[in-house]
Amino acid sequence: MGTNNGNIKIGEKFAYGLGDGANSVVWASVGAFMLYFFTDIAHLSAAVAGTILLWARVIDGFVDILVGTLVDRTQTRFGKARPWILWMALPFGLFTIMLFSVPDFSMTGKIVYYSIAYFAVNIIYSCINIPYGTLNSLITQDQQERQVLNIFRMLTALIVSLVVIVGTTGFVKALGNDGGAWQQTFIIYSVIAVFMYFITFFGTKERVKIVTNTDTDTQVTTKMRIISMLKNENMWIVFALSITMFLTNGMSGINIYYCKYIFGDETKMSLLMLASYAPILLVLPVSALFVKKLGKRNYTLVGCFISIVGFVIMLMAPENLNIILIGSLIKGIGMGALMATIFPMVFDTIEYGEWKTGIRAEALTYSMSSVASKLGTAGGAAIIAALLSVGGYVAGADTQSDSAMLAFKASFIYIQFALLILTTVLLFFYKLDKMYPTIMKELEARKNA
Repeated sequence: MGTNNGNIKIGEKFAYGLGDGANSVVWASVGAFMLYFFTDIAHLSAAVAGTILLWARVIDGFVDILVGTLVDRTQTRFGKARPWILWMALPFGLFTIMLFSVPDFSMTGKIVYYSIAYFAVNIIYSCINIPYGTLNSLITQDQQERQVLNIFRMLTALIVSLVVIVGTTGFVKALGNDGGAWQQTFIIYSVIAVFMYFITFFGTKERVKIVTNTDTDTQVTTKMRIISMLKNENMWIVFALSITMFLTNGMSGINIYYCKYIFGDETKMSLLMLASYAPILLVLPVSALFVKKLGKRNYTLVGCFISIVGFVIMLMAPENLNIILIGSLIKGIGMGALMATIFPMVFDTIEYGEWKTGIRAEALTYSMSSVASKLGTAGGAAIIAALLSVGGYVAGADTQSDSAMLAFKASFIYIQFALLILTTVLLFFYKLDKMYPTIMKELEARKNA
């Protein structure tokens, strides 16, 4: 294992952060609007839409592990992670445009079309996001620098997500408020995303060189990497934490329904998103200081307790817009802590796995975070679709049944609150913060032995 403890220049941090901004141009849209687009624009039933959203991501979750092993075995003059960002940028943009288009097909044709397009977007996303996430651990091994890189990543992702989520309904209305308007909007988004990926590729550098305990890196087989990962108990704790976080993210698709039918105006989603995201944007820049003093786990626990207060406030009056906005603001402050720490926790488990087994598998380990994101977001969207279907939701209807209204509230508040409680419990099992300095010293000693 080689090390790099030098400071990373601000330009490279910005270029790295833009990669997750590009991810968010598409992924924030998928999370916030995909279910609504399927049910209210493409006119699929909630049950069919939920099935498409679930099966594609579950299958793709297993593809993530394959992509992780491929990235670990990649060797080019550009490195092992950066080339994938270059290769996959254009296909990602093209299939995103296909996904948010409305073809003149029969219902069966539409189901086949959207199943293929959605599955393809997920596969390509795996091939670009896993290398992108792995790139953090290849730019530097300095724990503080990784934390700062992650903050750049999350800030960029959040700013882009906020612009996309707040602006999309307005852009669509300005362009005609029909299926063609959605397609035009996502042509613009896709061009921007591809441009941002190119900046990430050209603006970053892989510095960390790995020296294994074997004579050559080829002797470390895929099977050995998988066995090493399976023995990494801290990785599994972070995996479970990621599942709960992404389940919550996956349920953000309920927001547009909640605003439309609980508050009577879907444009109120802009206010709701500002209340949810603005606090996170304020918390992320100062998170590195708090993490340095408290450690990742303790800082995240504080955030969870703050978010719990936010949910309690929302439970007091779930149909009152002002109360929901206040609760969302407080919840957002707490969620900022989780978003600042979850990916650095993943990177720390890479070092832990190498320390424990003697085998380093950056991309394979990081791929489990991508698996969690796919399973979590798919599960969240599927839960919403199932509740809407059982609740008797009728797309486009002026009024909804009491059972449908209950489905909106359960998706927006009750289930997400339960997931937050589970996240808080899981954090008590994470013990790597105190061990990390010793782990790094021992890894350095092995390298110099």
